Amino acid sequence: MKTPNASIGVLALACLISFSSCFGPGLPAQKLRIKTFTWEGTIFQAQYNAYGMLTRLRGSDRHIDFLYDENEKLYRAEIAINGEAIPRARYDFTHGPLGITQIKIYFAMGGQLHITDIKTINYISPTKFSSILEQEVSDEGDSIHVTFQLDRLFTYQGNNVVRIYTIPAFTEYTAFAYDQKRNPFMLLAEAVGNPAFFPAGDFVNFPVRPYNIPLISVFSENNPITAQYGTEGYPNSMDWQDFQYTYDNGLVKQIVWNETFHDFRTRTFKFEYEWASCLPHVHHENK
Repeated sequence: MKTPNASIGVLALACLISFSSCFGPGLPAQKLRIKTFTWEGTIFQAQYNAYGMLTRLRGSDRHIDFLYDENEKLYRAEIAINGEAIPRARYDFTHGPLGITQIKIYFAMGGQLHITDIKTINYISPTKFSSILEQEVSDEGDSIHVTFQLDRLFTYQGNNVVRIYTIPAFTEYTAFAYDQKRNPFMLLAEAVGNPAFFPAGDFVNFPVRPYNIPLISVFSENNPITAQYGTEGYPNSMDWQDFQYTYDNGLVKQIVWNETFHDFRTRTFKFEYEWASCLPHVHHENK
């Protein structure tokens, strides 16, 4: 027969094991997460549910919502301006065994949401990818048809992307150096339950439209310092890029992404962090 003290000890141990999946090893039972994220000039306050899942990035005049199914899998993200009837952009996600395998991107045009892009992600491990098929599409008429596509292949050094290229040769994006600091976009990825990459916004080779994130940043463990993007057969298209970081206690507080080809475009990202507790995850079996 167990004594009351023994029963309490067993219960405490069970609780500690249950909570460790959320908090990580050790005490106190907290995890590092993003508190604010400055994106496209807007300071977004991060809001989380009791389980530590990111539910909203809230700005002064806009917000980005993250929607989950009963098993806490992200199925949609929406970027909306306060007071507008429909979102400015919507991202629909399909999951496979290793994470998100497809993203359908919609933008508001003429008072309606229209699908513009489909990205299909192919994994070689839970944190690395063999390729991403990017398709530009049109929904004119009764069906969706592809207007342009690229199959981007990945090369890694350690856990960082060093080359993204296409076959047949068309474009190539190369990273030449990384820091050894934690990538803040990976904290956002963990917060939406897709630790391989943060799926909202548009990951691109150079800043071209709203809510861009550098392609090599999204899929790497650390932060790129220098990179080059170019189009095969067009030597004058070579675009040198540099990434300038501000750190605080080893954490990235600001990223300035500079590129030279398109009139020296710049994007700035800023991050604030916090430590917080969360409840253990509860998964429901499909019936």
